[in-house]
Amino acid sequence: MDVVPPAAARVTFIPRDLREPRGLSAALAGARAVIHCARWAGIPPSRAAAEAVEVEGTANLLAACLDAGVERVVCMSSVAVYGPTRTPLITEDTPRRPADFYGRIKRRVEEAAAGAGARGLAVTVVRAGLVYGPRATGGTVHPVRRILAGRPVLASGGRGYAHPVYIDNLIDAVLAASSAADAVGQAINVVDGDVTWREFFGHYARMCRRPLRSAPAAAVWLVGLASEMAAALLRRPLPAARSLAHFTTRRTRVSTVRAREILGWAPRYSLAEAMAETERWLRDARIVPD
Repeated sequence: MDVVPPAAARVTFIPRDLREPRGLSAALAGARAVIHCARWAGIPPSRAAAEAVEVEGTANLLAACLDAGVERVVCMSSVAVYGPTRTPLITEDTPRRPADFYGRIKRRVEEAAAGAGARGLAVTVVRAGLVYGPRATGGTVHPVRRILAGRPVLASGGRGYAHPVYIDNLIDAVLAASSAADAVGQAINVVDGDVTWREFFGHYARMCRRPLRSAPAAAVWLVGLASEMAAALLRRPLPAARSLAHFTTRRTRVSTVRAREILGWAPRYSLAEAMAETERWLRDARIVPD
């Protein structure tokens, strides 16, 4: 099937607070498809806030979609739900055993989607890799600023596999998932490919004209442990900590066979093309100096 480019999609943005279910059904009246990508961004830093947005908010939205007769729903999730698995290849059937708060809460989002599916809602879950590109905080802005500051971004030399997905490639997959008949009831991995962290962050280092710095995996693990202890004392959730050492050193691949077969999807931008677009934005935004 042909993938609809983002510019051609008819999308309406309706601001609502998902924690407040009143009025959601009326706001969705006439909507054919809903793409649910709202998430807790860490502020305020509490488990209650995260659960209110991610879990209760998702349940509220899905209930409203059922009430409004929405035909299709796409719920955004993450490959973080698989946790620090040591299997050489992750498929959508790989057991979900998240080891950090972020992965666990995304699994609960998926459980809410499955519950709505059992009640008759046509839901698809998209499990995205590390999203990068213009305006992407975690996959672009944070590592670029670390590199500019001379701080390490690699663990054990960066030999592990990153699973990035460029934002425009991800949007293509999400739009396809909102209409593909065989996508209903499915979870679908969406990553551009398996590249090493050294190769991925190497693009940023060249943009910044800075060297790539690495830390031993044991040091990353110890810093993660300290972060977990601090979060426990402060009673705050932590997206990732000790498990980060595993995520950044493992050489596990992520299968996108289902995305290709069901959605007819393939990355429209190569890594080099996507990084060129990302660099253009970083310089325009003056995050990376000319």
